Amino acid sequence: MSTTLDTTGTAPETTGRPHWIDDWEPEDPAFWAAGGADGACRNLIFSILSEHIGFSIWTMWSVLVLFLGPKYGFQPEDKFLLTIVPALVGSVLRLPYTFAVATFGGRNWTVFSALLLVLPTVATLLVLEPGVSLNTLLLVSALAGVGGGNFASSMSNINAPYPQHLKGRALGLNAGGGNLGVAAVQLAGLLVLATAGKTHPRDLIAAYLTFIGPLVGSIIRPFGGLLADRFGGARVTFVNFVAMAATAATVLSASLQKSLPLFLIGFCALFVFSGIGNGSTYKMIPAIFRAKSQLLVDAGAEPAVSDRDARRLSGALIGIAGAIGAFGGVLVNVAFRQSFLDTKRGNAAYVAFLAFYAVCFVLTWVVYLRPSARRLAGV
Repeated sequence: MSTTLDTTGTAPETTGRPHWIDDWEPEDPAFWAAGGADGACRNLIFSILSEHIGFSIWTMWSVLVLFLGPKYGFQPEDKFLLTIVPALVGSVLRLPYTFAVATFGGRNWTVFSALLLVLPTVATLLVLEPGVSLNTLLLVSALAGVGGGNFASSMSNINAPYPQHLKGRALGLNAGGGNLGVAAVQLAGLLVLATAGKTHPRDLIAAYLTFIGPLVGSIIRPFGGLLADRFGGARVTFVNFVAMAATAATVLSASLQKSLPLFLIGFCALFVFSGIGNGSTYKMIPAIFRAKSQLLVDAGAEPAVSDRDARRLSGALIGIAGAIGAFGGVLVNVAFRQSFLDTKRGNAAYVAFLAFYAVCFVLTWVVYLRPSARRLAGV
């Protein structure tokens, strides 16, 4: 029988579905040692593979716009739109993708969502040539948004199978391995530019910078989960927001000084800390619901029911958080587009990011790290 998991943490009573597992107790050491770890690991491997391909498709337009030369007749602001649209569609799709796992099962939805990635690939191949209209490309780029939805279902698919003390590591590996798809598709674009050539060498510096950032950010994500497992998600997240503000200030300073080495250092560091923060944040979500579950048990609730509900709710919130996070990527592109339209530079966007990070670390302290909030938050 297949070991596909019902990752909502619920056990269907009599569904007639032969591939659903009726009993999954990752917090039981005996169950975990007797095969639970192997099943969860297999689930993680295939989830990472599917998510990796999804990220590659979702972000391919960040590379394709580099090839839209003068023959296509598009302005820089048009190219920004072609990267914003798939990010927006992907962020919206993450909500239904989250709940699709609970409805159809982890394996079924993973296979279906992976096959769906053929659509934007084929559509792009058919229409991408000089003379194509901007509206046509916007429609095709929107199809790539299905790749963004994969992240939410994949993270929901990984949350429930792992015990609490391993969730940060598992979610970090899943997020990092999937997000490597961004670096992979950009590396492919870099190789094409290097071999096929471009008229301006600067286009190849541009491709290098866009490749290295997502690469280091993806590799470091599991480390963020490990740190959160060790020190607590809220502590790691709080310190990380401070570090992100410092690196954003470094990038702004480099831009003002027109220093490429300083910009590269700040740019890479910003991706490193964003990767760490991603891993630690996703560790916080199941920990919060676990703590709330324990409070309910202390008040007289049935432990098995309370634990099941905590896993179900944390899986749902992971998907919602992924959708909101993806929408943040839309806002980043919008901020840069507006900054370049107004000032021909990206400095105004960096100032906005600094203000946002300040709000985030204050909010993290108030809600999760104050002594009166720690027991309730469980992080």
